[in-house]
Amino acid sequence: MDQHRDTGTAVTAPATDHDSEPGTDRSPATGHATASATDPDTLRGRVALVTGAGTGIGRATARALAADGARVVALGRRPEPLAECAEADPDAIRPLVADVTAPGAPERIVGDVLRDHDRLDVLVNNAAVVRGGELETLWRGRRARPSGRCATTSGRG
Repeated sequence: MDQHRDTGTAVTAPATDHDSEPGTDRSPATGHATASATDPDTLRGRVALVTGAGTGIGRATARALAADGARVVALGRRPEPLAECAEADPDAIRPLVADVTAPGAPERIVGDVLRDHDRLDVLVNNAAVVRGGELETLWRGRRARPSGRCATTSGRG
């Protein structure tokens, strides 16, 4: 199912036989498999959101979480790398195209995950903006001034 909204494009795979394994139910809103129970010793039945999942560490993390039994929402700005990420396990990894730096995007993204999967257990906040330059220059802020494209997170709420 493709959905086009102001958060980007959510691309989800159709239900598969893998979705019908014991311990799964279907979300009334989407028909996607949702875990009715989790296994405390594994990630089975858990839902993970990985930002920056199109390449590098984010892609490797999304694939590792899926291999350990999690249902993974692989988030990024570019659909092609996200589709490549999901090729490793299309039953467990679902791409979500969105830019976390857009105003209100984090709230919409989490809302999309909760709507589609009825839960969110793991967040891997891997999305990043890379700026080049000498460390001293970057440290003084001459080239690292906020551009409106940086997302800030805090454990303080």
